[in-house]
Amino acid sequence: MSKFTDDELYEEVDLLGNLNPEQREAASHIDGPLLLVAGAGSGKTMVITHRIAHLIASEKAKSWQILGLTFTNKAAQEMKERVYNLTDQSVLITTFHSLGARILKQHWKLAGLKEGFVIYDPSDQTAVIKECLKSLSLDLDRFKPSSVLSKLGRLKDELIDVETYQKFAETQAEKVMSQIYSLYESKLVDNNAIDFSSLIMKTVRLLGTNKELLESYQEKFRFLLVDEYQDTNYGQYELVKLLAEKYKNICIVGDPDQSIYRWRGADIRNILNFEKDYPEAKVVGLEENYRSTQNILEAANHVISNNLHRKPKNLRTARGGGEKISYFQASDGVDEADFVVQQIAAQRLKGRSLLDMAVLYRVHALSRSLEEAFIREKIPYRILGGMKFYERKEVKDLIAYLRFMVNPLDAVSFNRIVNLPKRGIGHLTVAKIQDFAYKNDLTLPEALDVCESIPGLTPRTLNKLRPFLNMLAKLKRKMATVKATEVLQELIDDIDYLDYLKMDDMSTYTTRSDNIKELFAALSEYEQKNPDGNLQDYLEEVALLTTADTQQAVEESVVLMTIHNAKGLEYGACFLIGLEEGLFPYGGNTSDEELEEERRLCYVGITRAKDELFLTSCLRRLMYGRWKASVESRFLSEIPEGLVSYLKKTKSSF
Repeated sequence: MSKFTDDELYEEVDLLGNLNPEQREAASHIDGPLLLVAGAGSGKTMVITHRIAHLIASEKAKSWQILGLTFTNKAAQEMKERVYNLTDQSVLITTFHSLGARILKQHWKLAGLKEGFVIYDPSDQTAVIKECLKSLSLDLDRFKPSSVLSKLGRLKDELIDVETYQKFAETQAEKVMSQIYSLYESKLVDNNAIDFSSLIMKTVRLLGTNKELLESYQEKFRFLLVDEYQDTNYGQYELVKLLAEKYKNICIVGDPDQSIYRWRGADIRNILNFEKDYPEAKVVGLEENYRSTQNILEAANHVISNNLHRKPKNLRTARGGGEKISYFQASDGVDEADFVVQQIAAQRLKGRSLLDMAVLYRVHALSRSLEEAFIREKIPYRILGGMKFYERKEVKDLIAYLRFMVNPLDAVSFNRIVNLPKRGIGHLTVAKIQDFAYKNDLTLPEALDVCESIPGLTPRTLNKLRPFLNMLAKLKRKMATVKATEVLQELIDDIDYLDYLKMDDMSTYTTRSDNIKELFAALSEYEQKNPDGNLQDYLEEVALLTTADTQQAVEESVVLMTIHNAKGLEYGACFLIGLEEGLFPYGGNTSDEELEEERRLCYVGITRAKDELFLTSCLRRLMYGRWKASVESRFLSEIPEGLVSYLKKTKSSF
């Protein structure tokens, strides 16, 4: 039953009275396409749910004629609950992929599937890809399953099927990929399975080639609402276009200024060209922000205004100017981290909860100095969407090498490094070495010294093991005469570790190599603080840091995360660190398109703050153990000086 009685079927003041004029204009719109440009913190979820309630209450649509599409199950559930609280009626609000699964399960035969097909999760997909690579005699070190799946996922997001890809495959790499793609799809058919990326592609193909079926869904879903439209890829765009084609009662909600997922297929042109797709579209901008102070919004407005490809808007708030934005230019990364923990301590004294504070950065590698400072000052923290620095695989790999050089009795580290990168020394070889040591009452290094005497080790195996041991012995000798950073650099060169990272997964290479740079910085900082210390002392400090970290209370903690992971979140006090050229905007992102996305990312970071925003940069940073002068981010110069309080006077262009 509806909440709206016959006597009071619908009174706009009851349903829309708590909306501002812009929100009310959008929520009360009924027929025809609507573009809702929703600025950060402007209450878009309230508008979407009230618009659905308005459609039902005004009897322009039945609840089952409305479809809402989102990107996450959490967002879908929140909207469903809000709509139900307003109307006592259930509306289908779901994710794109869940909608695809629903349609395909109802029309499996038309889609060319078999009844009872299953949807493979990432681990299932990886298993199938490994089978394909084995069948095609392809090296798993060269064709990493994760990289192959990522490539296939992008092809499917772009609605490029096997046949189409085979036609346009020109290079040898593309031809090999087309073979993998073809075999992968065949195995999915044999297993009566589809993967996650196929849900949209197969649904678009199904609806696009079955006119009657498409018309039935167009009749079923006469009113369509799409959230976060700026994040849609080509496949999702085509699905929405098909469903809305007949009645054009489509409301899309989004903000071009928050389009930050181009790297995973999102196409900002989908929202920027909405009025070309639907010339009769009504456009409503939500510019009143309910999150941030005016000073924070002014900073965001000025930064994003430098982008050309956007829908102009100017965020405003009734909250007032608020505190000025604080800017601190640190001498280096340690100084920057110290500043952050000092300010967090000051915020706590003012009564702000740790849960209401966040530290944001462009790249994960910047978390290392922060983590060490938080642990030292006993401030609980957690990393959202990533691992803590000393838990990251590439860091643990290199630390394990250093530990074994310092302590040849460390069997755990030996087991980790002996075949990393792969050098043909498998588990059986390691087991034979350990068994020989045990039976002859030898330590691990003693057994390795006489490895030629170990039964079962073939000359071929010994030819791989001995160079590995000689390399470690050489580096161990050098530890007594050169800096630890030099030993680390030579180790990385000797084992071709950076090449290994590229071969392992090119899509994560940049992030992982950044973490290695940061490990150099950590080791170099230790050497400077402790001129009499050695590598063993440093490794002990790392162990103490990580042990202390695991003992922290987790009930209330500061969150550390990349800006990408912060989208959709808000905090009373935000720290946006590492505002330097090369870090933010990042590295090689120098094309106009890339710079605009970096600027949108900065805009997202700024607008996470409700009350106070702290910006930091460094005069210099350690890169591979050497100091490198830093240049302030261009985004800093785009913020008017009158909005900023300078917490440390330095010679600066800002």
